[in-house]
Amino acid sequence: MDEVSPLQKLLPGFLQRLFGVVVTRAQAPEPEQWSNTLRLKAVATQTHVMGWLPLLALLDALGLLIAVFGCAYSINTSSDGQFFLWLGLAVIFGPSFFRLLSPIASRFERVGILCSVGLFTYFTKIILSPLHFIFIDEYFHLRTIDDIQRTGHLFSENSMLVVSPLYPGLEIVTNALQTLSGTDATTAGLIVAGFSRIVMLLSLFLLYEQITKSARIAGIATILYMTNLGFFLFNALFVYETLGLAFGAVIFFILARTETVDKGGRWLLFASWVTTGALVITHHVSDFFFLGFLILWAIIHKWLRQPLLRSGAAGTALVGIILSIGWVALVAQPVVVYLVAPMNDAISGLGSVLSGIGTARHLFADATGGHPTPLWLRLMMLFSMALTVLSIPFGALCVWHRYRYKALPLMFGLMALAYPLTQAFRVVNDPAGISDRFTPYIYIAVGFALATFISQMWPIRGLKWTQALTITVAASIIFLGGNMLGSGPSWTLMPGNYVVGGDAPRTIDPESIQAATWTLARLGPNNRVATDRTNRLIMGTYGQQRIVTAPDDKIYISPVFYSQKFEDWQVSILQSAQIRYLVVDQRLSTSLPLQSYYFDQGEPEAENLSTPISQQALTKFNTVPHINRVFDSGDIVIYDVGALVNASKKS
Repeated sequence: MDEVSPLQKLLPGFLQRLFGVVVTRAQAPEPEQWSNTLRLKAVATQTHVMGWLPLLALLDALGLLIAVFGCAYSINTSSDGQFFLWLGLAVIFGPSFFRLLSPIASRFERVGILCSVGLFTYFTKIILSPLHFIFIDEYFHLRTIDDIQRTGHLFSENSMLVVSPLYPGLEIVTNALQTLSGTDATTAGLIVAGFSRIVMLLSLFLLYEQITKSARIAGIATILYMTNLGFFLFNALFVYETLGLAFGAVIFFILARTETVDKGGRWLLFASWVTTGALVITHHVSDFFFLGFLILWAIIHKWLRQPLLRSGAAGTALVGIILSIGWVALVAQPVVVYLVAPMNDAISGLGSVLSGIGTARHLFADATGGHPTPLWLRLMMLFSMALTVLSIPFGALCVWHRYRYKALPLMFGLMALAYPLTQAFRVVNDPAGISDRFTPYIYIAVGFALATFISQMWPIRGLKWTQALTITVAASIIFLGGNMLGSGPSWTLMPGNYVVGGDAPRTIDPESIQAATWTLARLGPNNRVATDRTNRLIMGTYGQQRIVTAPDDKIYISPVFYSQKFEDWQVSILQSAQIRYLVVDQRLSTSLPLQSYYFDQGEPEAENLSTPISQQALTKFNTVPHINRVFDSGDIVIYDVGALVNASKKS
């Protein structure tokens, strides 16, 4: 009988047996060793290297069609068609995962399946709004693109996201494509984001394959990476993190490759340094995360008493540190406050909740505590998180037993164990989304750990189709629940009727876009404009106006809008902010904002906001002398306050 550890003795009997099975399977030396029957089947399939790929691509197209139906259902019935969206994504993911478990699929087929799943999930995101960007972060970068295209220079001011022009890697690539192809910025941005997605997936596959020497485990690990909460939506957006993740994955693959080549290692190392430079100027968070991973990789190399020069991790980390410090010091000084402030707020908020001083935020609801998430979505999210968190320790144990003398997989095992800790920030009011920001990076390790767990627990020589089906169902739950959690509130994800203060298709609508294009055509660019958080995105991009914001201008303009009457103190605010135009959306009075504020995060009026802003407050400008109404579309009214501000200055 196997010896039982003291820790194992503390567990109930069935858990002791389960733990014993896991340890035994984790120690299996060759889980990928084939039986003669499987080997003959694999040889027979090599003449048809595409295997199931055409059929799976057809199923992916069917899944996309189901998601399109869900969007049409939401628009035409004013109901939530999100069930069809997730059903379509399940059709895309599930059969592909099942095939990747097969030991007889060819390497070409596995790569094709991963590309197909990656592209069709991306197409599903696009059909939520095919003609325009729909999420807040995309508009920040669209403004930077427009500034580069219009001026021919980098580092123009962007008051909506101050650090966006300071990390112009994404915009440089997109502007080059836009200039060479003649497409508009939105189309070029969609192409760049999609291409970045494929580069990231292929790099991860090659990285995992380099570590495991198995195309099967690499395919499973890569598709498991797709179960992270940011994959479907946030990492499919036109944002600098999308390209930053691709650069980071390329760096890791190159460095893993340098450990096995006999010749050309120096050129590969140089390529990793060049890619590191591209990452440094593309995205701050990706840069700092991957530098941290490289440093940890080098430390584990040293702990294993292996020569650091063999891996290249230490040298690349040193190059990255020098470039990052230089870039922040010379170009991107504001990024320090931009990153440190929300981290401090999140950590202090978590400390308050744990100590009992503060209260946890509303789970499965918007910022106002309303719009509860449907029960079936809650269950999917909870099951997804539970399956992931419970599987990670077993995956890390399998990584330890199989790769204990290799630095990179050991680092992945250690990083995977940190994943549950990063999710603790979900209990606090965390506008910056710290948990969501951490996940796409740490999940590179989580995907590897879970794939190792699957390969060790269910070796291919004994894998039955019923076991493969069970694993597929569990992985599909993780995929759907994780991406449900990362895709934001269910009531704003799908297209449909307008909602106040969201970040999705129901907030950014054609009426606002038409008002913004009118301002550019009739009023010209770069006028100082004050408006709500949604219209500032559209006015700043389609209208190319200079948006007045609290973070950039150090003044809150919200009191001008909230007040029932227009008085002299409001004129002082307009003068201090040098505002020329007010853009007022009358629809703000129809409901509370989903994000808990109408204008600026932290605005004083939002602290005790229990009823919507009044219609009287929004229409008071009609009767004020020297304020001229220059545009009125019914819902959106634009006021010229230049005469009032100038008259007050003279008096």
